[in-house]
Amino acid sequence: MTKYIFGVMSKKWELEANNCTQAYIAMAMFIGKNIPVAVYEPQKGAFMPKDVLKDNQINFKPKLVGKILDSIKEII
Repeated sequence: MTKYIFGVMSKKWELEANNCTQAYIAMAMFIGKNIPVAVYEPQKGAFMPKDVLKDNQINFKPKLVGKILDSIKEII
């Protein structure tokens, strides 16, 4: 699994996922709002949660996403 670090405003979290699609789906569900999310690692970027879920519905696997959500930790 790969560690991903993401944030909104001054808050940052990390999670572990098999790939960026799974990570983005979990991040979007965790944030739960249609606001830009910054991704710091493993590569820098950004996304809009609503678009990620809509574009990747076929990849949504509840048990796997639940496991990824359980790995989320707030970091400083």
